[in-house]
Amino acid sequence: MLLAASGCDQAVENKPANKPTSTSLTLPSGLPAAPNDWGRLTASQQAALQPLAADWATLSDGQRRKWISISANFQQMTPEQQATLHERMVQWTQLSAQERAVARLNYAQT
Repeated sequence: MLLAASGCDQAVENKPANKPTSTSLTLPSGLPAAPNDWGRLTASQQAALQPLAADWATLSDGQRRKWISISANFQQMTPEQQATLHERMVQWTQLSAQERAVARLNYAQT
């Protein structure tokens, strides 16, 4: 074993063999480690992302982080801007995966 040969065998012997590791981490974006749990979002995040509530658990971690980032300044928006953001969220969730891919491609090209 390489650890024993390198003189680290004592450190290995002191570790419990079946010690459980913690998996409750918070990501730097403020997104909880179990982001599919809508209840773990803050009240302001829930208000900003309300149109996505029903679909939240189906979004990937990357999509959740992106939506949280987009909505970060929701409270500073005018009511009209907030309504527009919510309308666009609804429109986006109604697109198929293929339509979203085309929209991303079109956006990247412009």
